[in-house]
Amino acid sequence: MVARQLLAAHDPARAAWQLDILREAAREALAAGDLAAGVEHLRHASGLCTDADQEAEVIAALAEAQWSMDPAKASRYLPQLGRMVRAGRLTGSDALVVVKQKVWRGEFAQADDLLRIIEAREGAGPEQAWDTAGYPPALNRSDPALVRLWLSFCCPGLRHVTRAATRTPAHARTAAEPAGRPAAMSPRTFLTLAADLVEFEKGRAAGRLLPGPGSVTPFADPLLALLFLIGAQRLDKAVLQAERLLDEPRTRRIPLGHALLETIRAAAALGRGDLESAGEATRTALDLVSPEAWGIAIGLPLALAIRAATEAGDIEAARAFLNVPVPMVMFGTPFALPYLHALGRFRLALHRPRAALRDFESCGELMAKWELDSPELVDWRNDAAAALIALGDRRHARERIEEHLTRLGTRPSRARGTALRHLAAVTTPRYRLRLLQEAERVLDACGDGLELRRARADAQAARHMARADGAEVLDSVEPPAGLWDASSPPDREALPAPLAELTDAELRVGALAAAGRTNRDIADRLSITVSTVEQHLTKIYRKLKVRGRADLPAAITGLSEASCSPNVR
Repeated sequence: MVARQLLAAHDPARAAWQLDILREAAREALAAGDLAAGVEHLRHASGLCTDADQEAEVIAALAEAQWSMDPAKASRYLPQLGRMVRAGRLTGSDALVVVKQKVWRGEFAQADDLLRIIEAREGAGPEQAWDTAGYPPALNRSDPALVRLWLSFCCPGLRHVTRAATRTPAHARTAAEPAGRPAAMSPRTFLTLAADLVEFEKGRAAGRLLPGPGSVTPFADPLLALLFLIGAQRLDKAVLQAERLLDEPRTRRIPLGHALLETIRAAAALGRGDLESAGEATRTALDLVSPEAWGIAIGLPLALAIRAATEAGDIEAARAFLNVPVPMVMFGTPFALPYLHALGRFRLALHRPRAALRDFESCGELMAKWELDSPELVDWRNDAAAALIALGDRRHARERIEEHLTRLGTRPSRARGTALRHLAAVTTPRYRLRLLQEAERVLDACGDGLELRRARADAQAARHMARADGAEVLDSVEPPAGLWDASSPPDREALPAPLAELTDAELRVGALAAAGRTNRDIADRLSITVSTVEQHLTKIYRKLKVRGRADLPAAITGLSEASCSPNVR
């Protein structure tokens, strides 16, 4: 009440007690989710400051509160706050507010400069981001370490510069300085450890999306929540938190937090094949926060919106989302990956497989360059195979699928189920249905409703074809061991030490090669390509440290009848 009277009176007296009342009122408003009132109180308080350090704290709080409402409007405070950080007037968690907002906007060089100033003052550095136990020292206190990791993730190019800059020549290293001091870690490692932190925190991270008194914690920045989401490591848990938080009236009064939670819902809905819910959630997210205000993260909600519309067959809606302007700087960040992937899926739906293939391969090149090559992030190999199938290039499609299955292993996953479905499309009809049945089993276990519907439709088509051709029960026909073998893999504990290093598929190929089979014979027997056989042999020779077939150990020959785990090549 007193704060409202002060705002209405515009008293120029500038008494210290007025400033204290307004700051306390702002904290209470933010705790209740009333961002508009909190921003208004802080804006008025910033005009009452007589002390430079006090002014810096108030403006930093104002920028953080404004950012939760509209990140684009919060940017007006960044130049002034940046000068305050350089001058030493803004320190600690308040200084990190500036860095995080510059990362969000894609101003990476400026963010790095300011973060180095903060690190130097606190005795930290890029190489101290994680401790020896694998967790950041920032876990329980405000610290620049986690912000350094966010910056390393969002700007992989800057990470390489940082790595080079922190490498000290041996002749210049002091006795107290250890050799091989690590620089900023790879984005992939960051995602893995970040997901572990969510587990470590037992789901409390999602609740910290919402600002409030003392909310400046390692997880207060919504950007981190998006990184968890992109990594797709704990999506189910994130959805549970999102649904709970969206039921709270306070959440819906915080535009950015609400938009991020809707983005999580959209990703989950798309994953289970609920296209209507996915489309509705992405539209809500983009209505709550304008594309400009999303900064570099715009690639994620737009990608989900494009995918939902494309899969639903609403090409015009997908085209409209593709026409939304995105910042060029986004294409140098991992947020470009889901966007390029969605663009490829859109072009594939328009029967432009060659253009789609370029998009998928661009994803793959960037993911390899940024050390993020994982199907949980973007399953570009499966979609590249689909584009090759659409082009009629079955041989190269099969090679891509075999390579993908080799990477995936036997653990049930969405990517494995989809790969099996694509493999069935380039396999002889005799084995097609059995592969599709396995794809159905895997996709059903993973809850991928969209791909499951496709696998079931393909299986129905395979049955119809079998009946039309007068074939007998194809459901019971087992593909060759190279495609599917339900028996157990060899007992690794009984294998000699060198052979135990080989994968099941390498053991099978090596055994047949040692038995005198040609590469073509092995390929025909295992129903794989000659190229795949050659790749396996190269790995076998390297692991066993031999030059060729004649040098393979005799012990491997006895494994020629050993079975190989399904599709582990």
